[in-house]
Amino acid sequence: MHTNNPYAHAGWPNPRNLDPGSIPQAAHSPYLTMGPIVDPIRQRRPISILTLTFLFKGLEKGEGILNSVVYGPHGHTYLDVGTNSNVTTLIRMSGLFAEIHWSASGTGTWLKAPGVCSPMLASSFLELSPDGGYRIMKFNGNKFFWEAKVDATYMYKLLTDTSTLEIARLEINEDCNAAVLEISMDNFEEGIVQRAIISAVLLYGGRSFD
Repeated sequence: MHTNNPYAHAGWPNPRNLDPGSIPQAAHSPYLTMGPIVDPIRQRRPISILTLTFLFKGLEKGEGILNSVVYGPHGHTYLDVGTNSNVTTLIRMSGLFAEIHWSASGTGTWLKAPGVCSPMLASSFLELSPDGGYRIMKFNGNKFFWEAKVDATYMYKLLTDTSTLEIARLEINEDCNAAVLEISMDNFEEGIVQRAIISAVLLYGGRSFD
């Protein structure tokens, strides 16, 4: 099967050129292991791309993305992410966007995101694959996969049993002071941006949620 990377063809930046197996294990790194899913087939080149930057407020205690300001196009503030003890809150201008209640006693990490999904375990929102190689996200009758690779963590949409489409890319920038989430607006699906933001915080939060 022919494999192609639409991000590379679209000229998306790739600031980090890491050796295989060198995914950083710092606190802001994703809890994902390397593992192939389905080789992506490029349907068409991304034309419209939404970039969201999670600028870290400080790296004390390795919080990273858990205490950050999310900037959208033209530098507009989109969200504020703050963590107090075991609760991470995502706030936007209109009010609460989401809350993540991290498990401290093995009871499970809970996600509350009004207007996005019903309260649920984070491990159900991003289900770990049987082989531990990727995370599965389901909504609108579709399956999406988050998979860590040497340069970034990618989200794919499952099209058929043998083909996928890259939807988003998440990575730490060169200065290691922000996480950058890039989402293709081609074939846009309602709710994908909100779910990608929540996924970014879970994956790069540096805390286990299984």
